Amino acid sequence: EMLIENVEIRGVRVREGNGAGIRLEKGHVRIVRCAFFDNEMGILTGNDPTTVLEIEDSEFGRAPKHGGALHHLLYAGTIARLSVRGSRFEQGFRGHLIKSRARESFLFYNMIVDGAGGQASYEVEFPNAGLAWLIGNIVGQSASTENPDLISYGAEGRRWPENGLYLAHNTLLDEYHGGRFLRVWSERLPPETEVWAINNLVV
Repeated sequence: EMLIENVEIRGVRVREGNGAGIRLEKGHVRIVRCAFFDNEMGILTGNDPTTVLEIEDSEFGRAPKHGGALHHLLYAGTIARLSVRGSRFEQGFRGHLIKSRARESFLFYNMIVDGAGGQASYEVEFPNAGLAWLIGNIVGQSASTENPDLISYGAEGRRWPENGLYLAHNTLLDEYHGGRFLRVWSERLPPETEVWAINNLVV
């Protein structure tokens, strides 16, 4: 296990347009009290199915406003587990604030709010479903969003044998009139896929 603590990374650019503050190919990494601003990707993982990424008390924001690749603040590929706790995400541009293709994703007690002038697409996306827990977060979409949905689950169909979305005790804020708080692509998922949305406050 590797620990990265108390580091700030800004302004990463590469010719391909996906310059990442941290590029994780394989292993078990904990990110604690770090900041990622103005990077083409805040953190980007590869697709190793044994990789584990844990993030605590960290900040992600201010996606660059130039063309090319979508600038996700956090992009987890097809890894074993993503865990994000007590962290803040804001000011996206065209990409998502959090995108996870992980087998298991745990988002607990974060502030995932694009903020005034933010132009993120989804605030949270799980394109390949998997097991996803969102507990106690504040998730907010700006009026200038690039996509009307806050949370998306299963848009590209399933990849993992177990799938379920558990959305509980969150506050979901939408400043975009006509937006959707949650979109589940049920037509692309197995019929036994569980979706629980319990005790969420929608504003």
